[in-house]
Formats: sequence, structure tokens, C-alpha cells
Amino acid sequence: MKLFPSETFFDPETLRQDYLTRESDAMIRSDAEKSNHAAHVAAPRKADILPRMDSSTRWIAIAAVLGLCVAYALWGGRAASQPAPDVVAPVMPDPKNKTIETNTPPSVTPPVVAATSALKMTPDTVDFGDVKVTEHKEVIVQVLNSGKELVKIDDVKGSCGCLKVEMPERSIEPGKSATLKLGFTGQSGKRPASYSVSVITNEEGRPKIVLPVKGKVIQTFIVDPMTIYFEDGAKGVAKTQETVITRVDGKPFNIKAVTAQHKELSFKWEPVAGSNASAYKILVTLTGIEPTSFTEGAAILTDHPTVPAMPIHIGARVTGDVVSATQVLTAVQGMDTRVAPFETVIKRVTPGPLEIKNIEESDKRPIEVTQTRIDESSIRVKVTLTSEFPDKTPFGDFVIYSNVEAQPLRVPYRVMRRGAQIISSPGAPPDTKVLRP
Repeated sequence: MKLFPSETFFDPETLRQDYLTRESDAMIRSDAEKSNHAAHVAAPRKADILPRMDSSTRWIAIAAVLGLCVAYALWGGRAASQPAPDVVAPVMPDPKNKTIETNTPPSVTPPVVAATSALKMTPDTVDFGDVKVTEHKEVIVQVLNSGKELVKIDDVKGSCGCLKVEMPERSIEPGKSATLKLGFTGQSGKRPASYSVSVITNEEGRPKIVLPVKGKVIQTFIVDPMTIYFEDGAKGVAKTQETVITRVDGKPFNIKAVTAQHKELSFKWEPVAGSNASAYKILVTLTGIEPTSFTEGAAILTDHPTVPAMPIHIGARVTGDVVSATQVLTAVQGMDTRVAPFETVIKRVTPGPLEIKNIEESDKRPIEVTQTRIDESSIRVKVTLTSEFPDKTPFGDFVIYSNVEAQPLRVPYRVMRRGAQIISSPGAPPDTKVLRP
């Protein structure tokens, strides 16, 4: 015989329910015993009453009792045949909670209901099929307002730069439809097979309707790796990495040139052995000229008639006496076009104090800068873009002037458009000061 069933012995919730049940039964028995005791004390004894009655009164009392017995015999049977009402045990509080409340229904948290939209899209999925590089395809999607109220479109955007979305009519009357024109352009490089278009309305909860989009880009060339990053390059020191460009159909081609904007980069290339000039190895060399950080897209120019150029994404960091702890700053842009603050720590790596004289944005956008000193050679910097950020250029540089070097430190940044979330920054210490260039 098991004293405790193995499946319930170590379950805290089962033990708690068993405890509450036993406590409830004990309380009910206790209340019943108290009630019986009180009735016994309050009721006069029969011996105290009957001696004071005369014989005629006594017979009347006996007749009344007999009448009650007959009434119970006639009507009690019917009552017994009716189903007994449910007996609800009192709700017992958690024994750990010292505040006892009786006959109070438990609070119920209302379920979270996702925002829904009255807009219906036809078709509800778009498949462009196979798309060649540089080829452009279009499709028309009808957006129907199936509700009873006017719906306004707050925002329409695609998940990729290869998607072009046009929706001139942004207010849709009940029962009416608007046209969404969707274009897809095949782009070079490794591409996903699935995309999406998001439509956000002014309905309650600002629901987002997502239109799934598919399209397979048939590549002419493959560049592998497509992204090259030089980390911690030093002034005057050359570093080299390589990538390979291959024509998918195996036919030979020529590279006319490889171009880049930054003078720190240089390129050499040669056919891969045994490839019959259908693949080339490209050597990318970074020579540190001055302290800087940058990202850019270099272009491989070919003699192909329809795909004359292929990109290489290059990032580099040439360290000087002043560096940024974060190499590329990122922040999220919300639906209200505000961009969350960028943060990093600027540090002097050579002995001596660090003073930040000024910080500018590379395209002269207005910014607000907050400096918080960590120690003599380190300063935490928070930069906030104070104006609306444009849609076409989600990146740039912060140019930082200090007392250490004549050349400013350039720290690249990128704006991520992933929804309405705004990243909040940690609270600033008391010695924070604000600069408004």
C-alpha cells in the first residue's frame, strides 16, 4: 500500500488542492458542530416547558405535532424525489495568504484579442515564379473593404528593396476596393525565395495585413563570399582577402574592372585554374591610410550583356588612437518615422585623456549628442537623429572630432526598419551632458 501515489506526491499543485480540500471539510464540520451546540444551548428543555402546561394544552400540542408528521409524510416524499441542489463548498483562500475573503469570485483576466482588419486581398498570395536577374514582373492585387466603416491605409511597404509597392488610393469605403500594384525585380546575389508586403490600417489596434510573396531569382553569377570584412586594420599595414565570382552556366566571361569609392581598397583578379574563364578569383586588399570605419558596395564589371555588374559588400575598420567599441551602430525606426538612439563607447587606446570636441552626421542631418564620461580615456556617446529619417538611405556615418588626432573618427551606422518598436536606451548617469551641434 502506497502512502502517497508517486504521480502526485511531488506535484505541489496536487498537494495544495488536497490540503485545501481537507481544510474545507474540517471547517464545514466545525461550523456544523458550532451550529448544533448553539441550538442545543438556546432551546429550552422539554422538561422545562411541559410541566407548565395543563392537560388540555398538552393534548393540543400533541395534535399539532401529529399534524406536522402527516404533512411531512404527504409532501416530503415529493420533495425527496426532486434532485438535490448542488452544494458548493466555500472557496478557501491560500493558507499562505493572511487576508481571508469569502464569497468573492476570482478575478478574471480578459483574453488578449489580436487586432483584425476588414480588408481582404485578392489574390491572398502572390507567386512571381522564376525571375531572371534585372527582369521585372508586376501583378495587381485588389484590396476589398468588407466592413461597414471607412478604412484608411497608414502604411504599405515591402520586405525587400526588390519589391516596388504602389497604392495611390489610401481610403477605402465600405464594400469598395482599392488597387495595390506590386512589382518584383530580380537582383543579383543570394536571394530568399519568400518575401512579404505589409499593409497597416487605422482600424482599432492598427492591424497589419501581410501579403505573402514568392519569387525565385535565376542567378547568372554567384559571388562567394559576397561580404568581406576587414577588422582592426592598422595604419600603413595591408591586409588581403579573396572572393570568387562564377558564371552559373559555365560559359567564359571577362572582368573589365572592379571599382570602389574608398581609396584604401585595391583589387586584382585572375581566372580560376581549370575553369575555362568561367570563374575568377578576386583579391581585395585594404591598406590603412588613416583611422576610419566604412561599409560600401564594390562593383565587379563584366562583359555580360544583361548582367554587367555584380556587387561585393565590403566593410573595414582601420584603427587609430581613438576607436569605437561598436563598429557599426544600428537602431530601429518606428512607424512614426522616429529612430531610436545610437550608442557606443569612444575610447583612446594610447596613454592620455580623451575629449570629444564635436560629432556630426555625414549628410549634415540634425542630431542630438549626449556624452557620459566613463574614465579619463573613455566616453559613452548617445546620438539621436532629431529629424524625420528618409526612406532611401538607411545608413550613414557619424564623424567624431577629438583632441587626439587631426583626422576625425568615422563610425558607420544603419537604420533598421523592422516595425513600430522603439529601442529604449539605458538611463544616463548624473554626470551626463548634452551637446547640440
